Amino acid sequence: MADSCYNGLMIKNPLLAALKGKTAIPAFNFYNLESLRAIISAADAARRPVILAATESAMAYMGDDFLSWVAARICGASRILHLDHGRSFESCKRAITLGFQSVMIDGAALPWNENVRLTRRVVEYAHKHGVLVEAELGAIGGAKDGVDGKGGEFTDPAKAKKFVESTGCDWLAVAIGTTHGAYKGSGKLRMDILEKIHEAVPKTPLVLHGASQIPPKYARALGLAKAAGIPAAEIRRATKLGVAKVNIDSDARLAWTATMKQAFAQGSENFDPRHYLALASSEMIRLYKEEIKIICGA
Repeated sequence: MADSCYNGLMIKNPLLAALKGKTAIPAFNFYNLESLRAIISAADAARRPVILAATESAMAYMGDDFLSWVAARICGASRILHLDHGRSFESCKRAITLGFQSVMIDGAALPWNENVRLTRRVVEYAHKHGVLVEAELGAIGGAKDGVDGKGGEFTDPAKAKKFVESTGCDWLAVAIGTTHGAYKGSGKLRMDILEKIHEAVPKTPLVLHGASQIPPKYARALGLAKAAGIPAAEIRRATKLGVAKVNIDSDARLAWTATMKQAFAQGSENFDPRHYLALASSEMIRLYKEEIKIICGA
């Protein structure tokens, strides 16, 4: 891992090494013990680092005690506990108090000056506690746990440079055509914009949100006829152009729900919940292993 120094405090920034190697670290969202174990099992099998991401609503669902345990007993050099789409300074502060190693402050919906001001405030606080900060510039479409994206507002490369310089953020989430959720339009990304952003901030790891592939078999099982995702080739190409963190959530939700639905449809008399949880977890592990290969170039 590469190190960065903030006022004499050394903070390890794993995305810098990924950026240099033109690869990325996957960020998978978790909601409970089963989803957490599935992510860890797949990452350990691949011998790859992973970012364990939790949104504000997921944090509320799991509770502070569980998350503190995850931070203290599960995370470390190769497993990073990350706040996904924090919407306020208070939310980021809470995550830092619980032991999160990185936080995302999402001020993308705010006017420029307010986004800069809020991000800079979070950066100053987080760096004092040895925590890395992801910020967002541009509008990532779709909806995710209360995070509403307007869509169509791509990240401006010139503004990206100014934003990074003004805030001191460690990672920058960019909008190049992805959306949260299962409906992603054409699935084609604006690589021309991404390339210009990378040229503007070559030393800043970029983040790609809404990168789920939406496997057709899950979409069919759940009746999502119009669902579409981001092709694997697009993800691989993005990692060569500065993207060092790839966020995927919808694929796991689809895998979990489709597996459960199919299992219940068989009409089994088995009423042990562990049987069904194990089926869904196994499918998630298989999915994560495939996506780690795509993201990490293994």
